[in-house]
Amino acid sequence: MIRQPFEAATGGLPNTNAGDRASVATQELDTAFAAFRETLAEFDAALANLEVYLNRPFPEAPPCL
Repeated sequence: MIRQPFEAATGGLPNTNAGDRASVATQELDTAFAAFRETLAEFDAALANLEVYLNRPFPEAPPCL
């Protein structure tokens, strides 16, 4: 049986490092996007709190004597 050049160089198995690296990169991107979504949710909550704070009624000024 005649082997293909990449099989001869890798001991009979195709090189899967590129696929493994792509899989790891995809997992890292998923993790980064999850962290980004969490940070965005925290920012959105802080912005909502700021909006509530800015829209609060001001206390009436004490009467001048």
